[in-house]
Parts: sequence; C-alpha cells; structure tokens
Amino acid sequence: MRAVRILAVVYFVFTAIGLLLWRASARTSPPIVEYAVPATPVDAPSAQLWFNDMRPNCTAEEVESRLELNPAPATDEGNGYTAVCWAIAGRTTEARALLDRLPTSFQRWAAGVVFGATHPAVDSGREAELAPVMELVVEYQPNNVMALYHAGSAAYGNGRSEAARDYLGRFLSAYGPEDGWADNARTMLEALQ
Repeated sequence: MRAVRILAVVYFVFTAIGLLLWRASARTSPPIVEYAVPATPVDAPSAQLWFNDMRPNCTAEEVESRLELNPAPATDEGNGYTAVCWAIAGRTTEARALLDRLPTSFQRWAAGVVFGATHPAVDSGREAELAPVMELVVEYQPNNVMALYHAGSAAYGNGRSEAARDYLGRFLSAYGPEDGWADNARTMLEALQ
C-alpha cells in the first residue's frame, strides 16, 4: 500500500510540474495569428486607392474608356492621379491639360508620381519611347536631374540637338557627382559640338 501512495504522490507531483510548465509556456509564447495585409494602407486617401486600382489600366489601349467608366475623386489629388494615368499611358497632351489646371504644389507632386512610375521603364531601355513623359516631368519639376538626363539623352538619340543641349546642360549644372551619368552627358554634349 505504501508503494501505491508513493506512486500517487510522484504522479501528482509530475502532473503538477507538467501543468505549471505548460501554462508558463502558453503565457510566454506569442499567439499565432494569420491575417492578410492590405495592399494599400487603410488610412490612404481615396484618390490614392483609386489610382492603385486604376494603374493597371493606364495603358494606351484602355486609359480613355477606363477613365470614363471609373473617374478619380473630384479633388486636386484625384485630378493629379488622373494626369499620372494619362502620362503613364503616353498621352502627355491630356496629362499636361490636367496638370495645368492644378495648383502648383499638386503639379509638382503629380510630376513626381509620373517620374516614379516611369523611371524604372526608362532605365530599362525605353528612354526614346518615354521621352515625352520625361519632358513633361521636367516642365513641372525643372530641377529633377534624372528627368533632365533622360530627356536630354532621348533628345540626343532622336536627333533633337537643341533640346539635347538644353536638357543635358541643365543636368550637368544641377548634378553633383562625377560618375557615369555625368560622363555620358558630357560625351553626348561633345558629340553635338
């Protein structure tokens, strides 16, 4: 009988220790929570949400019909994003018309969004195709050195010597580092002499 009591006490002690360890680990381990992260911040302005949804349709083939079906919010920011959509689609005349109607601060902001949306494509070899977009950016952000460089390089490649001199000269005046960008700009300017 004594052995049974000892076994019962040992069983009770091990069970109590196991239970205490289990509870301690449950308190220190963070709960496992799985959730989806929204593509756009929840507090993002409605014009930004509209643009995030519209951007895949900002193409030469779809932009006009899509903008008619789903216009941006009727705000300066909404008009700015609409101008960005037109510009990304290569429709710089429509983009410029909208940008001209915006307050100056929104013009610069929208031109920056246009630049950010198109700069990777320009760097990947579509400089000539996107030259009008870079020139549009320069109109509203005259000190955007990379837009100046790409507009100048595209003008040089398209045989527009005067425009190339202007853009590349302004680029070199504003750009600080002595690197490949500056070397390329100087090489193009020297070839135009």
